[in-house]
Amino acid sequence: MIKLNVIILFLFIPIILLFGLACNDSELEVITPKLQLSLDDVGTTESWLKVYSSTPYGKVWILRNNSIPIAVLNSPIDTIIEDIHLLPGQTYTYNAILLNDTPEKPTATVKATMMDTVCCNYFEWELDTISTENYNWPFGVIILNDSSAFVWGKFYNNINDTFYTVIQWNGGTWSKKVSNYGDCDSSAVTIGGFVANQDELWFVSQIGCRTRYFNNTWLPFGTIPVPPTIPFRQLWVKNLDFMVFTPSLESQNLEPNKIIIYQSGSWSEVSVLAKNYLYSPVGGTNNRVGNNVVLFSASNTATTNYKTKIFRYQPDFNHTDEIPWEHTTKNIYSLWYNRNSELFACGDGVFMTRDGHVWENYFADVKATCVAGDGANNVAVVGEDSFIAFYNGIRWRRYTDLPYSFPNFKTVALKDKFILAVGNLPTGETIALRGKRR
Repeated sequence: MIKLNVIILFLFIPIILLFGLACNDSELEVITPKLQLSLDDVGTTESWLKVYSSTPYGKVWILRNNSIPIAVLNSPIDTIIEDIHLLPGQTYTYNAILLNDTPEKPTATVKATMMDTVCCNYFEWELDTISTENYNWPFGVIILNDSSAFVWGKFYNNINDTFYTVIQWNGGTWSKKVSNYGDCDSSAVTIGGFVANQDELWFVSQIGCRTRYFNNTWLPFGTIPVPPTIPFRQLWVKNLDFMVFTPSLESQNLEPNKIIIYQSGSWSEVSVLAKNYLYSPVGGTNNRVGNNVVLFSASNTATTNYKTKIFRYQPDFNHTDEIPWEHTTKNIYSLWYNRNSELFACGDGVFMTRDGHVWENYFADVKATCVAGDGANNVAVVGEDSFIAFYNGIRWRRYTDLPYSFPNFKTVALKDKFILAVGNLPTGETIALRGKRR
């Protein structure tokens, strides 16, 4: 009887195991491959595609017009790729195909139409005088839309011997305002600003204090923890928790020099081997690898004569290095970059590189003060003696038939089809040149 029970037990073990395996199979999660392809931006001869694949294995092929492979990527992936040497005005179809060992081969498709070479560089111009007093220093511009913009800086008020710090454009008139930083900064010298939401702006003072401007009301944010003891001159703001400052010229101790970082409630310094003065911090996200990148230049003043350099700071890795720059006798006072592939610089001329190594020199005869952009085909640069030019993604156009006489432009900004350049006339007044693209 015992032998019979043992035999029956051994006969049932395979059946139980098979039943258990069958149950486990039914509970296994089936991973459906996910593939997405979307258009991130276009220029006149290049396009940027956003590629996403959640599958933990396989390769993603990106084809142009179903025949030309432009990239082969390992999955999983979430990145932006660039396609270059395209024809202006043409429409291209891109296909993404995920190849792996599963029967399903997901695909995705998107179309991209390149900008035309004759578009985007014709503007209708209007000129406004926004301050009639002397001793004005416009530092920067924020554009919300073509009927709302802000200029910040120091604008003298000769009635009571004080300074305005912000001038607002409401689509019809300009109005002067004194930014309110509360107890944090009574001098309220605004050196930077950024758009937090569609109708909410933040401004930053010379010693790092912050205030919010919303619905025509100033709302001081209070002091940043442990504010620095030296005044700032320029800054780049990613958000309220990440800001990059350059010290004022008077407070820069040469070699080694330094930029000052505010990140998540704490301050830090980054030293750079440069004898000359630091200018124009500009930053963003390198879409190819996803990390933050901040660029700034080291240029000369009237009393120094050292080699000009361009530095790249990557806060995610706490790493600083130099970008190749062969025009070491040319000063740089402003930088702007797009996708970390096209970099613009201006100062003693206007310069541009597509690969970070070879620089093209445009308008070598000008003294340019500011370059800014709103996309690969929407870049402007301004400077002294009424210099203003626009880049539409393939060529520059300089404007000479404008309604003014020889202002020195200090700053510029773009938003979609709207451009705003601000500067001073030789007689001291501050003017704003508004351009609307046709």
